[in-house]
Amino acid sequence: MRDQTTVLDSTGAPRIVVLVAHGLNQRSDAMRELYEPLRLQGACVVLARFRGHRAGAPADAATVEAWRTVEWGDWGDDWLAAARIAQQLAETHRVPLTFLGFSLGGLVHVHHLATGTGVPVFVRQVLLAPAIRVHPRSRAVRAFRALGRRFLVPSLAPEAVRSHGGTSVAAYEALFRYESALDVVPHPDRLRIPTLVVIDPRDELASAPRLVDWIAAHGLESSWHVHAIEKDMTTARSRLRHYVTDEAGLGPGPFAHLVDLLTRALFDGAMGPPSART
Repeated sequence: MRDQTTVLDSTGAPRIVVLVAHGLNQRSDAMRELYEPLRLQGACVVLARFRGHRAGAPADAATVEAWRTVEWGDWGDDWLAAARIAQQLAETHRVPLTFLGFSLGGLVHVHHLATGTGVPVFVRQVLLAPAIRVHPRSRAVRAFRALGRRFLVPSLAPEAVRSHGGTSVAAYEALFRYESALDVVPHPDRLRIPTLVVIDPRDELASAPRLVDWIAAHGLESSWHVHAIEKDMTTARSRLRHYVTDEAGLGPGPFAHLVDLLTRALFDGAMGPPSART
């Protein structure tokens, strides 16, 4: 679905193509402060937009209706359509295909790498607080199922990046189904590509300890590198530790560090700060 995808050209000659996938109830351009520095250094950016989420403009009736009725397979279709556009762009420019995803975006991406057919080959990837393993307490929102799939649970996400004022029960159910589908990965070999995972150890949604256990259980330790990041609570404008996609979420210092990390990872395949590499 091309209307779910936005292509942004690089500044200067293309060096890589980056498929970018946003988080749950985020606008598709919510990671702008992360991907714009990449464009300046030669990244062509392809923005995936999951069904029910806004592209940036105020939500219209059709977007809100899709948000209330989304099915879990819808987001996989959206991801694959965007991934194929990114693949074609990488082949045209003869440059590597890479990935940058936050939370839900990382979850859907990893699920389809591991289980999908006809999936493009990514050379390397960065996953920010991926919802591959969430805290069990996150499922407390299922108490709202009695109100129906269309009910919107009020969102704590910052208004500057969120797509809607609330997250539908249908959307939560879709996320949990993707997560459950990764309990046992049928083809973990497909995930053995250079991967940088960046997460706050005290993230409220994605569970860092459970994620580390999942990586070990699927034999990914040699290719997946986990980097802990913590926001500066004195300068960040949000208390949510899961919110790491811009300067307001992390604070200037940690955010500059994050931009450096993902730039090195996506362009050079360096999965960690200079002191962590040999």
